[in-house]
Amino acid sequence: MRYKISKKILWKSVDDEIIIVDSNSDEYSYLNATASLIWQLIEKKYTFESMVEKLSSEYDSPVEKIRNDLTKLINDLFDAGLIEELE
Repeated sequence: MRYKISKKILWKSVDDEIIIVDSNSDEYSYLNATASLIWQLIEKKYTFESMVEKLSSEYDSPVEKIRNDLTKLINDLFDAGLIEELE
């Protein structure tokens, strides 16, 4: 599965964080360093499994924990309308 950043979203990388603005509601969100890396992987159209592999190489954590945490973040971003499934 691949995702893309919603067209209504404006974002900018600042230091190790991402600042996100929903242009429809003017709501702001901030992503920490790990979530920012995932956001950038989404922007680059990584598949879910490719993201798991990349995160596994970056962090010393069990693959299943990475997969579960990634699933939760993807679901949260999707539910907030910040990302969409790539067709």
